[in-house]
Amino acid sequence: MIKQEFNVFTNEEKMFVLIDVLSSQTEWMNAKRLGTDGESDKKWNYYSRTIADKPTQYDHAMMCLRLVNRNKDLEGIPCSPLWDFFEPIFHRVRERMELPFSHILRSSINLTFHSTDLHGAIHKDHYSVGHYNMIFLLSPISQGGTFIFDENHEMLEESSATVWSATAFGGLWHAQGFCAPNETRAALVVTWA
Repeated sequence: MIKQEFNVFTNEEKMFVLIDVLSSQTEWMNAKRLGTDGESDKKWNYYSRTIADKPTQYDHAMMCLRLVNRNKDLEGIPCSPLWDFFEPIFHRVRERMELPFSHILRSSINLTFHSTDLHGAIHKDHYSVGHYNMIFLLSPISQGGTFIFDENHEMLEESSATVWSATAFGGLWHAQGFCAPNETRAALVVTWA
């Protein structure tokens, strides 16, 4: 059902993620102070809900850095220079997992935070097109893998919450798990056809 690989980043890639993408010196922590809120290609957006559709049980606030914008479930449109860094990593892992590829549908880095709920909203990333999902965990967390559900929203499986891991699955119902208090769950999400 799911495929997982661990330690999928090189040491150099890990350092880039930690220093240039997720450190407290980057824009998501300092957008207001830097005066770049909504202005730059490194813009982290705050969302009061994780799901863009109607309000859903278990929906929670998040931050998101778009790398490839949705295009009505057609081929996505790259919108961040960080995609140039992450795309080869995605393809390297996808090829090792022997998963097919046509084109990217969307990609983002999502930041979610502690909640007393077990998981967030159960959803699919695309409803009108068959697709695959891959989730890379970019921050050390003690809990908060990805939960996979059947068509009746019955839980089937939870992925590992191991930093630097990649979890892939074929367009299934899923929900992010929540990290422990004082942790931030940073996950690179890639969907493709």
